[in-house]
Amino acid sequence: SCVNMRSLFAFIVLLLFSLACYASQHTLKLHPTVSFLTWGNFNFTVLNIEYAALLQMGSQRQSIPLMVDTGSPLLYAYSVNCTSPDCAGHVLYNYKQSSTWSSDLVPYDATYFAGGFKSVLAEDTITVDDGGLKVDNFTYANAYDVFWTQRGFQDFAFSGIVGFCMPHLDVQSQEMSLFTQLTKYGSLDKNVFGFYFPFNIDVDDVGEMTIGDLDASRYTGDINWFPVETMPNTTDQYAWFVTLASDTKVNNQSINVCSATAACYVLFDTGGGGYNLLSPNLAPHIMYAQPDCSNIGDLPTFTITINDYDITPVDYVIKLVVNGTTQCHSNVYFPAIAPANTTSTFTSSSSFYDYLNEHDSYPHPRLQQYSDFISRHHHPRTTNGDEDIAIEGPLPAALLTLPARFMAKYYTAIDWENKKIGLATAKHN
Repeated sequence: SCVNMRSLFAFIVLLLFSLACYASQHTLKLHPTVSFLTWGNFNFTVLNIEYAALLQMGSQRQSIPLMVDTGSPLLYAYSVNCTSPDCAGHVLYNYKQSSTWSSDLVPYDATYFAGGFKSVLAEDTITVDDGGLKVDNFTYANAYDVFWTQRGFQDFAFSGIVGFCMPHLDVQSQEMSLFTQLTKYGSLDKNVFGFYFPFNIDVDDVGEMTIGDLDASRYTGDINWFPVETMPNTTDQYAWFVTLASDTKVNNQSINVCSATAACYVLFDTGGGGYNLLSPNLAPHIMYAQPDCSNIGDLPTFTITINDYDITPVDYVIKLVVNGTTQCHSNVYFPAIAPANTTSTFTSSSSFYDYLNEHDSYPHPRLQQYSDFISRHHHPRTTNGDEDIAIEGPLPAALLTLPARFMAKYYTAIDWENKKIGLATAKHN
């Protein structure tokens, strides 16, 4: 009898412990934002570019797919009032049905490297993880005009962006950061989040973002932690930048880009789409995949020397199925401000997005109208400058973004409270 009571007691303790662990970890499923696209006579099948999570907005808890972006801090959603062409075919948030929505109609405009939006600031209830987490009176941007200057983004299956970048210290930026608000009200056991992305291109294989704890089943070995750095000439820690320990390597050879006086940084950016190289010093070392995939074995491997993490051709080459034929395209590019009479915002004609642009038969009708809004940085800039990263002078050497494709290889953990980023080898079934 005593043995049975002890066994029952042990079972109850184990059950309560399991429930406590489960309650501390909130999981968002991350779905590829594009799987099948059509432009004119071209049919494209491509996955694993950016990922979206379903968040519930308003008292009616309307599900809105929002691209998860660690490179920007705020949340904006396509409003039911949006009549711009780039809102067509998307889920639009019907704030009129929410009893918790309010707004003083303060205008808020922002741009990203591939487009932007016009909006009014509003407050409403945001629900995460099917009700496990909730933020009341959350300030977001209710977008009534959305414009993308690159073909492809209009058709991606998201209706806004939810940012998980560390915001500025001003009150408005703090109020518009979803994760800041979750930590502010003690909703989380741990102020951390982690990313798992599928490596194989499979429409049924989704990623996940855990909030409040990390998912140890998604990685092997220990997590290596690195401190988050402040970008030069910025006023606070705005993005998830990490300093390279030494020079960048190509095929295991240093290329003399980084130095003691010119630090190299990497930015972990789930919304960047591809490997975004901002240093012209890397240009001579870049080779691009031939569309027929014939030179994959000749492409270089890059080593990110925060702990010698390799980026191989398998990691940065995207295979597109175009009209039934597989084609290879390097998802590595150098951003540049687009001339008003072009459809491309990249200098590299071999990137995925340029491939889409080159096969358009017409320039994007809104590009010239909004060309003056286009920022040379990926981060949002507002008309009043509250979200401006304000980098003065040249960018640090070899600055590059590490997208979701990199995080598919290396499970990525972010410790918000202690300002650290962790990497471990991802475990794929």
